[in-house]
Amino acid sequence: MKNSNNISRRSFLKRAGASALTTGSLKYTPLLSGTFLGTGLTSSVAAADCDLPQSLVCVFLLGGADSFNFVVPTDSAYDQYAATRGAMAVNKSDLLASTDATQGEFGFNSSLAGLHDLYENDRLAVVSNVGNLIQPTTKADFNASTTLPQSLFAHDAQQKLWQTGSGNLADAFGWGGSIAERIANCNATSNVATSISINGSNSWLNNLQQNYVQLNANANIQRMVGYNASSSTQATLEALIAASKADQAAPFKQQVAHAITRANDTANSLSEAINDHPVSSFSPAGDLQRQLHLVARMISAREQLNMGKQVFFVGLGGWDTHSNQNVRMIPLMTELNAALTSFQTAIDDMGKADSVTTFTASDFGRTLTTNGDGTDHGWGGHSLVLGNKVKGGQIYGAFPSFASQNNPDDAGDDENFAGRIIPTTSVAQYGATLADWMGVSATEQQTMLPNLANFSQKNLGFMKS
Repeated sequence: MKNSNNISRRSFLKRAGASALTTGSLKYTPLLSGTFLGTGLTSSVAAADCDLPQSLVCVFLLGGADSFNFVVPTDSAYDQYAATRGAMAVNKSDLLASTDATQGEFGFNSSLAGLHDLYENDRLAVVSNVGNLIQPTTKADFNASTTLPQSLFAHDAQQKLWQTGSGNLADAFGWGGSIAERIANCNATSNVATSISINGSNSWLNNLQQNYVQLNANANIQRMVGYNASSSTQATLEALIAASKADQAAPFKQQVAHAITRANDTANSLSEAINDHPVSSFSPAGDLQRQLHLVARMISAREQLNMGKQVFFVGLGGWDTHSNQNVRMIPLMTELNAALTSFQTAIDDMGKADSVTTFTASDFGRTLTTNGDGTDHGWGGHSLVLGNKVKGGQIYGAFPSFASQNNPDDAGDDENFAGRIIPTTSVAQYGATLADWMGVSATEQQTMLPNLANFSQKNLGFMKS
């Protein structure tokens, strides 16, 4: 049997290079970030703003959520809605009454009762008919093939474009990662990355310089293999890492060694802080609730982790409801409602409600028309934003027309495009409004969201200062 201490530097780094940043339920992405070697970030948040801790939480509804059944007009537009949606229409009796000064009477799906209460208490806003756009687009523009986002109506492409705020699939960096890069100076003394995913890899947190951490809500954070072993094994590992950091002739080896150190420091810091902050008032049941419970624990531990500002990514799958939609949507909406309301209550209880904003996003909306037992891939859809700093109790943007024929908001009247609603609000505007709240300057917003320049209204106005 080989002695566990008998390991060469080359062998150790070869193994480490393949999974250097994985520690149990924790992973760093990307592998080689300039952050590890002290490369300067292009942080743009003023030092004074770092005294205002903030957390931005993206809840991505994977698969394309039929958000046209989240909130539904209940005035004269309901008859059009019901006629066009057919068997997919929500009965008026299943809608919880609300009003908006501009859009009039509407209702929240009864499966979203907790979110309805937040809206009624001015703590939740609806951003209507938002989606991927390069520039303002009408039906005539669409028919003329005016500049459009690539690969419309395709899951992978539209998830990426939503998360990058771009119409071009070649663009790799997400606007969440760009926000993280610009606020990183607020976390200069922390061992933990500014951006954290509890739902695997994603484009929203990608950036060239600011690495992000992946955590698994269903597993404990563990120290790296070797650091839990005998003291002699740990000493051997530490000696190999120190020697690799000092090897000026091998920059790749240096970066891997720095990455290993950073990952282990992060695992130690997170494990200790999360154990110290159980947030026992939040008892998670579903997958999204478990993810948001972990986010709540990290926000509770913000001071212990020396985190001034953070961005988080969580997700809930199952929204691709081509069939059996009426049955499948109920548990999805029920979990979304329970997760968001429980999370908001936990944030309230810890006294941090002014510093946390949560928002939803999805691949795309779904068709207004039905395929018989479900709906197909659409374009525009509704998003929800909640928190104390949200100017809630309002709809931002306008409901689309729900007409089944001659609909100016429908991308087409034939079988290829019928029911796909053209967005009237862009992801760039949505993202810029949230970035502004996080302290990112107007100039930097246009750098991270280039299509923003094509829209006259840059800020949608749903956030308080």
